[in-house]
Amino acid sequence: MTHINTEANINIKINADIKGTLTRAAALSQKSISAFLLEAAFERAKSILQEYETITLSNVERDRFFALLDSSDEPNETLQAAMKEYLKEYK
Repeated sequence: MTHINTEANINIKINADIKGTLTRAAALSQKSISAFLLEAAFERAKSILQEYETITLSNVERDRFFALLDSSDEPNETLQAAMKEYLKEYK
């Protein structure tokens, strides 16, 4: 049976002042510096991803979006042409 390593190392170099600040904050949080850095970086990464992967609509935009979803209009010529182009390229 092959063992798959699910962990990876990240090495960074920092100056003594930054390390001191991080070490003190980690100690006050009762965490190792590695656990402290991982938690902080992970939370920041999730925040950035949410910011870039979430679309926020105003109430007017939201209402228009749902109205468009609820409409039973058939695809117009532009949409049909776009679909044909898509199918030619990706089918």
